[in-house]
Amino acid sequence: MLSYKFIDRPAPIPRQLYDETIEGIVNRNKHIEGIKAIYSFGNITAPGISDLDLLFVFKNNVTCHANGFESLPENHKPLFTHGIMAVSEKHFTENAHFTIWSDHHLLFGEAPSSYPLLRTSEEEKSIAAQTAIEFLIANYIDIKIQRSYKVIKLRAFLQHMKGLLYDLEMLNDIEDPIRIPLLQLKDWMLNWFNNTPTDNDLQQWISDFEPQYDAFVNKTLLKISLFLPEMKNYPIAGNMQLWNAKSVTYQRKGLLLPSFLSPLLEEIILNYSISSIHF
Repeated sequence: MLSYKFIDRPAPIPRQLYDETIEGIVNRNKHIEGIKAIYSFGNITAPGISDLDLLFVFKNNVTCHANGFESLPENHKPLFTHGIMAVSEKHFTENAHFTIWSDHHLLFGEAPSSYPLLRTSEEEKSIAAQTAIEFLIANYIDIKIQRSYKVIKLRAFLQHMKGLLYDLEMLNDIEDPIRIPLLQLKDWMLNWFNNTPTDNDLQQWISDFEPQYDAFVNKTLLKISLFLPEMKNYPIAGNMQLWNAKSVTYQRKGLLLPSFLSPLLEEIILNYSISSIHF
């Protein structure tokens, strides 16, 4: 069993701080020129583990150089694990036809006009499957990168694993055996600060789950293809590519640094290692 170093551990965050942070973001940014609406996505099911997902919608042909975090108080920063998303009104409207949006809440402004959803039931199933597969592959990449460095960004890892339960629903595959360990991890998350699992518990969970997940991803991609433009390979980061293959595997090149260099490794994990994923 691999021994992992855990970084970015969950820390208690009062539920009301999430509401305070959202209110502050809206109040500080609602006067930005050209902003039409501000949305939040998801629900805060596990304060201290859950993060905030926000989207700014701008009127068409607007340029904005702000990142939305200007004057963000220090105690609000831990609630974000990534930046604020932004899109034009035109792209917001057009994207709705190809996107499954759930639990999105209008926080400020006027909801952009939308076209009626004219998707057939088969298109609904296809979009759900493609969305789920994209997340399956993204999680596969995350797991393999962190496995290579033997360093786990724990809070983000927990968020991603919980998200896999939604992928199983979109794939209509809720009976797959990987659902059992995912439900166990979700239960740990909901009771994290009252009954925190030990590092040994987490090490064992990851060790048991990884081969099950590899098998699940391979099985799923044998049944459902990921639609991509026809290319020999697909650069997805400056140092990462996807390649066509008969099964899902990975390989990496480059120097592995020792795990005691955690701050540096965290930056490397965020920016990905030199890798290729074959599927």
